[in-house]
Amino acid sequence: MLGRSPLPEVPVWAAASSTLSFDDTDWDNALFWATLGITASDGQICAAGSRIYVQDTIYDRFVKDFSKRSQGFIHGDSLLRETTKGAVTGRAQLERILSYIQKGKDSGARLLHGGERLPGDDYFVANTAFTDVEQRAAIMQEEVFGPLASIARFSTEDEVIAKANDTTFGLAAAVFTNDINKALRSGFGRDMGREAVGDWTTTKTAKWNILAGEQ
Repeated sequence: MLGRSPLPEVPVWAAASSTLSFDDTDWDNALFWATLGITASDGQICAAGSRIYVQDTIYDRFVKDFSKRSQGFIHGDSLLRETTKGAVTGRAQLERILSYIQKGKDSGARLLHGGERLPGDDYFVANTAFTDVEQRAAIMQEEVFGPLASIARFSTEDEVIAKANDTTFGLAAAVFTNDINKALRSGFGRDMGREAVGDWTTTKTAKWNILAGEQ
């Protein structure tokens, strides 16, 4: 249908957006949104924050706390109240995500957590993160569209801005800092796309199990 449209068509490269965490950030806020940015809908969101850059002065602590938060999910039927992690969209997507996990391992990045398919009757894949990811690695440069976070460190503002912009993919960016001037310099009016300051995005999703009656 799109091919018959008289309107010009522009492809959107997405799902490899950047999250920038500076050392002057609100700690709990940055961790909350960085985790949500790659775990919401199993990372199958156009603005998924899969590329996480953390200032080297807080890197080790951030990685430890991020891993703890990312592993505290309960997978299962997404219509059940206790479930906090659903399945990916199908077998093809599951296999694609697993193939990128293998690429991450092959690249020499360190597997922080996850990296495997989860048990169950559906296509569940563990929240996964790699640390010390090289800038040219496939998991840092390409669109995975799944719950796979690539984490790398940075030292200076200019360095992280260059790294965040260094990808074909990336619809959005999130910047965590208590310095508004730094936030403004980091992305607005540049190449990172839609940018959030102090959060990731607002996800509004309503699900209703029509077979179960009122809940």
